[in-house]
Amino acid sequence: MLSIILGEKGSKEILGNKKFVDYNDGLFDDEYDSSWYDDKFIQQVLQDIDHIDLSKSNGITFVNSITGNIHSHKELSTGCKTLILIYKFPGVIFQARFGDNCTDLVEQIASKTDVIIKSDYLHSFNFKYVKEINYINYNTIARSTEDIFDLLTKFRDDNSDSIEETQEEYDSLTIDQLWEKHPRFMAELFQDMRE
Repeated sequence: MLSIILGEKGSKEILGNKKFVDYNDGLFDDEYDSSWYDDKFIQQVLQDIDHIDLSKSNGITFVNSITGNIHSHKELSTGCKTLILIYKFPGVIFQARFGDNCTDLVEQIASKTDVIIKSDYLHSFNFKYVKEINYINYNTIARSTEDIFDLLTKFRDDNSDSIEETQEEYDSLTIDQLWEKHPRFMAELFQDMRE
C-alpha cells in the first residue's frame, strides 16, 4: 500500500522515531552499490527517468541516451535516486523528492510492499498499480485523481497562513494571479514539472 504524509500537519507526531530521510541524494551517493544495476526494476527506473542507455552503461558509468553524456551514480537525478532508495529500503520514510513523471514507478513499488513517503505537495497519481492511497495525516483514502483533487481544499486550508486575502478574495483569483501573488504556496500545492 502507498501511504503519504502530506505537508506538515501532524507530521512530527506521525514520523515520531521512525526512520526518515530528507536528504535523499546524500544517502544514495553514500550507499549506492553497482550490483543494484543488475536489478530489472532499477534498470527500468534509470531508463524511464534519466534516459539511461542500458546497453552502454554498466552500473559504474551511466550513458544518457539523449545527450550521450557519461556520468557516475552521483550525477543521477534526485527523482531517480529517490525511487531507487524507496525500492531498496522499504522500511524507511523518504521525502518525496520526485516529479509526477515518477508516480507510476512509486505505485509499482507500493503494489509489492508498503511504502510511506512524506510530501509537501499533491502529486498526480494515475492509480495504475495501486487501488488506493492513504493520506495518513488527513485520514483520507484516495481512490481516484478526483479524490486527490478534493484533498487539495483541505491541504490549502491547512497551509493558508501565507495567504493574506479573505476567502472571498482568494476564491476570485485566477490560477495565474495565485502563482504571481503566492508562488511559494502554489509550488507546495503543485509540483514544478521541471523537476
